[in-house]
Amino acid sequence: LILTIDDKIQKKAYDLLGNNKGSIVLMDPKTGEIYAMVSNPTFSPVNLRTDWKNIVESEESYLLNRSTMGLYAPGSIFKVITATAALENSHVSKNYNCQGSVTIEGYTLRDYGNTSHGNINLEEALAKSCNVSFAKMGVEIGQSKLKETAEKYMLNKDIPFDLQTAKSRILNEKVDKAGLGATAIGQGTTLVTPLNMAMVASAIANNGYMVHPTLVKRVETPEGLIVKESEVSTLSQVTTSGVTDELRDMMEKVVTQGTGKSARIRNVQVAGKTGTAENETDKTHAWFIGFAPSNDPKLAIAVILENNGGTGGSVAAPIARDLIIDALNTLE
Repeated sequence: LILTIDDKIQKKAYDLLGNNKGSIVLMDPKTGEIYAMVSNPTFSPVNLRTDWKNIVESEESYLLNRSTMGLYAPGSIFKVITATAALENSHVSKNYNCQGSVTIEGYTLRDYGNTSHGNINLEEALAKSCNVSFAKMGVEIGQSKLKETAEKYMLNKDIPFDLQTAKSRILNEKVDKAGLGATAIGQGTTLVTPLNMAMVASAIANNGYMVHPTLVKRVETPEGLIVKESEVSTLSQVTTSGVTDELRDMMEKVVTQGTGKSARIRNVQVAGKTGTAENETDKTHAWFIGFAPSNDPKLAIAVILENNGGTGGSVAAPIARDLIIDALNTLE
């Protein structure tokens, strides 16, 4: 088996994840080749026999491949999907007024730190990750359209891959307007895999075309004869290049002016989105998804730090930045 994984980049990804639980997926948005896919905590197959009891009984879930099987609340990284649906529908407002919170059918959604953003357009709302704007947006978009857009990004769908993958989940039951507002900001009942969110970033980077993710580049005989070789194929046409051009500009602003400033790289334009996702524990998941260089994307990434308690901008974005720098230098 000849894998798409680059050993140097893979090791760097493990080093960057450190002692954090979570996952990093780094891929080529145009070919679907996976350069790094790490899941932590992990185990050493060398000590499998002696450590087996601890591995299977531990609450750390050593055997769970978090990259493909871990299901997490996405938090604000989901806003790129909501923004896609908004851009595709001319009737949806692109200008909002944020007073720090919004109450929808008796349920109050708040911005981080109760920040009031005032009058704000869609680009500014994504850069500042304004919950109020996106919650209102979700209600305007409606359940049917938001679900349809998410499914084009392969949520609720089986992702064909060389490893077993879990299916991301969204809006499989009727929700009220409050539930729709929560869904639009990546909360509610939505759960996603890191692989799926790296593919979301890839689709935006690749002008709306989501390619088939690949881990096995080819299969060879011991004599070097190629038995099977992967080919680039489109898995889903998510949206138009016009919409992805707008999303790309907005995601660049996230990194240059918004919550993703820690992902900035000198002389390389990065497009991204941060996320800080509430879950069943009292510690949030920290997310970052993005791609670079944004004018000619060679890399797309998803980083999640599970139950880290930090924000996506403060802890996940710097990891993405450092891995992108390393990978761009390695792949030259």
